[in-house]
Order: sequence, then structure tokens, then C-alpha cells
Amino acid sequence: MRKNIGRPKTFDKDEALEKAMYFFWEHGYESAGLSDLLEVMGIKKSSFYQTFGSKEELFKLSLECYTQNSVTYFETLKKVHGAKGALVEVMHILLQEVKSHGETKGCLVMNSGGECSAKFGHLNPLVKAKFKEFQKLFMGFIVEAQELGEISSETPAFVLTTVYQSIINGASAMVKAGAGEKEIEILLEQVKLLLK
Repeated sequence: MRKNIGRPKTFDKDEALEKAMYFFWEHGYESAGLSDLLEVMGIKKSSFYQTFGSKEELFKLSLECYTQNSVTYFETLKKVHGAKGALVEVMHILLQEVKSHGETKGCLVMNSGGECSAKFGHLNPLVKAKFKEFQKLFMGFIVEAQELGEISSETPAFVLTTVYQSIINGASAMVKAGAGEKEIEILLEQVKLLLK
């Protein structure tokens, strides 16, 4: 007798996850209602629970997806612009977002850090782990650039990384609060000075 293995899934899990990631990125964890997620992902409730388990598990997977996508993107920038050039290019891209759209989504991990620390403390360890991954990535770029002589080794890589992350994440927060092209251009110049 043939076993009943159920109806096959009629959606692409990775595609649905990426759609959910963008929705969390735009709306945050709390504001992302299940009905909205189902609509955006294009799946039914039964498929959602069978595949992702819960909204919280979906959010965790979304953070992982965001981190993996970002690491791949930054590594691609490094191949094109070099280690130092990639770090500067991130600020150029932010400036172009502001020029083109007058806004920026910022970083999903940083956005989630503020929300989770205030209301969803049990998710904090995951957010902190993802922050550390980005910290390690950027510090790796800086160390590589220092070894190549593109960035001075006078200041420790950890210090440069900390200031760099503060600038790029602070820039996104400033744009959300009303800063425009002029302020981001100033911060871009500060990144160039930092990475001399």
C-alpha cells in the first residue's frame, strides 16, 4: 500500500523566506502580522506552519537569510573594489539611496536590535550574534586592507571597525530622522578619513 505523503508544496521556500525577510525589514517584527506575511509570501496558513513553524522561527530564518545575503553582497563588493574600497562603497550606496529615494531601510539587524531589546528580549541573543558576524566581516576587510598597506595600522582594526559601524548605522538612523544628502556626504568623507 502506498503511503500518503501529503500534497506537494506549491511554493519555493527560499523565495517565500526572502519575501518575509523584506517584509520584516520594512515593518519590523511586531508589526508583521501573520495575515500580512501569508499574503506577501503567497502561501496558505497550513503551509506556513508546516514549513516555518511560527512567526518567531520565520523571523529567525529571515535574520539568517539577511546576514547570508549581506555577506555575499559585501564579498562581491570586495572583489570589485578591494577591501578598503568595499567599505567606502557601502557609504556611496547609502548616499545614492538617499539621493534617489530620500530614505534608506538601514540594516535589518540594527533595526531589530532596537525593537527586540525593548520588547522581545528572548530574541536578543540571535540579534547580538548577527551583529558580531557583521563586526567580524568588516574587521576582516580592515585587517586585509591594513596588511596591504591601504589603511594605516597605527589604529587597531577593532577600533576602526567599531567607529566604521557606528558611522554607517548612525547614518541610516539619521536619514530616518530627517537627515539628507548633505549630512551623508559629510559622513562619507569621515569614512574616507577614518580608513586612511
